Amino acid sequence: MASKKNKFSIKNIKKETRILICGIAVIILIAVSVFWRRAYLLSEANLTASELSAEQKLILEEKIKSSSYERSNTIHHLPYIVKDGLFLPNDYSTADYPFENLQINAQSAILINCDTGDILFEKNADKEIPPASMTKLFLMYTVFQKISEGKATLDDVVPLPPASWASHMPPHSSLMFLGKGQTVTLRELLTGLAVCSGNDASHAIAFYLFGNIDNFLYEINEEIKKCGLEKTRIVEPSGYSEQNITTAREMVKFARIYINKYPESLSQFHSVKKIVYPQEHNLAPEDRNKKPQKFDGSFPDSLWTPIEQENTNGLLKTLYGCDGLKTGYIDESGYNLSLTCKRRGERYLSITMGGPGENIVEGDKYRQLDGMTLQEYAFNTFRETRALSESEMSVTLPLLGAKSGSVKLIVPYEVRTCVQKKYFGEDDIALNYIIPKALFGKIEAGKEYGKLRVCINGVIIEEVPLIADRDEENAFFLQQFIDRIVYQTIK
Repeated sequence: MASKKNKFSIKNIKKETRILICGIAVIILIAVSVFWRRAYLLSEANLTASELSAEQKLILEEKIKSSSYERSNTIHHLPYIVKDGLFLPNDYSTADYPFENLQINAQSAILINCDTGDILFEKNADKEIPPASMTKLFLMYTVFQKISEGKATLDDVVPLPPASWASHMPPHSSLMFLGKGQTVTLRELLTGLAVCSGNDASHAIAFYLFGNIDNFLYEINEEIKKCGLEKTRIVEPSGYSEQNITTAREMVKFARIYINKYPESLSQFHSVKKIVYPQEHNLAPEDRNKKPQKFDGSFPDSLWTPIEQENTNGLLKTLYGCDGLKTGYIDESGYNLSLTCKRRGERYLSITMGGPGENIVEGDKYRQLDGMTLQEYAFNTFRETRALSESEMSVTLPLLGAKSGSVKLIVPYEVRTCVQKKYFGEDDIALNYIIPKALFGKIEAGKEYGKLRVCINGVIIEEVPLIADRDEENAFFLQQFIDRIVYQTIK
């Protein structure tokens, strides 16, 4: 009996030993796996991520659009200060007036780099002032939207209801000289808006595309909200009413959205230097070959005499690179000007509102002087940094606890910043990636997982998000268990 008892005991010891050995083997295997996984991740010099599929690209685009990454919709102050010809860090105490002391006659003004959205100068930029005929920019924006949606074309022939005839416009209105029986295209009406600021053209377009003025007002004010303009409201399409209200800051923000979204508006319309209207093809057959009309301050319903008008933006002729946008004047607003110029691939955008002047000659002189002062200051003082390369705008990180072993983080928009020529050289740009050593688990496309800082001479010029370019799912349990250990050792 004793020997049997002893034999049974030996068997038990062997079983326990086997269990122990297996346990130790599993632990060693896990340890080796962890060590190997960690060594692999830390030694991998060129982590790569597969190319995005068409579906993944579409998901990423939608994520970016639905986020606040659309830089074309924002304007922002520089991360440094320009004052009295000096470069100052942004924490320097210049709260009273952190801009160069430019002599601007207008009550309100703002200057930005159109590509980067950087604010380079401002003066009373939040003062509420009627936009006057700059209101027509909102109308032109909605026209381009309708065209992009396939709801209109530039060659559409637009019917002219009596409410759009020059004879029915308020006294002293800017006019294209629309009249009874004329045939006119949407392209011609847009030219009339941009060049001679025709109030009659604005009414014709509003009736054609929206059915009536109220429908237009509802739609444009909804678009204004989408653009993030909180102080802007439009009550009629031509700008004649002093109840139309905006600010220089909101006007420059909108004008930037307009230019970036529909750049063709500049070359096709805003840079056109003159218009002759009506021409023979615009006239009703019975009005052709008639003697020229003479006007005594009022206009008949039928108009057939061609009238040549220069673009109200006189800087198109005198300011190098100028290709738009729009002037505006009513008594309540003073002399307004939205202005843009492009030289050597760089574009600046300025708004001046509430300009002085006892008459049109004097008012135009001051607003042109202000516009030229701002634009020349921009081109003489600033430049854009070079665009970052594709490799600089992305980084690939190890990904633990997920089905894929790596994930690509990207900058969701082009990174260009406005810098002072005087202080910053092209070779001074340094990139600082604020990223973890690795990421763990499920990843969401479009979600921010790091930052990229663009620095020049130690100054942070811009800080931008690094987002995942695709979704990644969790790995199976055992891999997650091993990867969790690895992640804790390297994060």
